[in-house]
Amino acid sequence: MKLDLNLAQPESRVERSLFLWAPLFIALTLLLLIRILAVAEHGFTAYRRVHQSVLRYEAETGEMRSQAVRANALLGQAATVKLYQQINFLNALIRQKKVSLSALTLKVTRLLPDQTRLDELSLAETGDGPVVELSVEGDGNEAVYDFLNRLESSPDFDAVTVTNQSFA
Repeated sequence: MKLDLNLAQPESRVERSLFLWAPLFIALTLLLLIRILAVAEHGFTAYRRVHQSVLRYEAETGEMRSQAVRANALLGQAATVKLYQQINFLNALIRQKKVSLSALTLKVTRLLPDQTRLDELSLAETGDGPVVELSVEGDGNEAVYDFLNRLESSPDFDAVTVTNQSFA
C-alpha cells in the first residue's frame, strides 16, 4: 500500500508575493546605495577642496611669519635704529612746531644764488637751540661767498660758521 502524504504547508500570501517584491526591493536598495555613494563623494570632494584651501592658507601664513621675522631683523639693525631715532627727533621737533624741516629747506633754497646748489641739509637739537648743518656746491668761490653773505644777513639764521671748505 502506498500512501502519498504531503507534509508541506501551503504558501502564505506574503510568501507568494515575496518573489514579486524582492527584485523591486533590491532595485530600490541599489538606488539608495548609489545615492549615498554620490552624496559621500560630493562631501569628500568638498572636504578635499577645503583641506587644500587650509593648507594654502597655512603656507601663506608661514611665509608671512618668515617675512615678518626677516623684517624685524632688518628693523633691529643699528643703522635702522639710528635712522628711527633721527626720524623720531625730527618728528618731535615738528610736533613742537619749533622747526619745520620743509620750511627750513625752503628758506635755505631761497637764499641760494643761481650758480649754487644745496648738497646736504641736516638739523640737530643742542642745548643752545637747533643747529643747521648744510653743504653747498657752487660754480666758483664768488657764488658760495654770495650765499654765505645772504645767509649771514638773513634774520632766520645767526652765528654762521664755515667748518670745511674744499676746491675742485
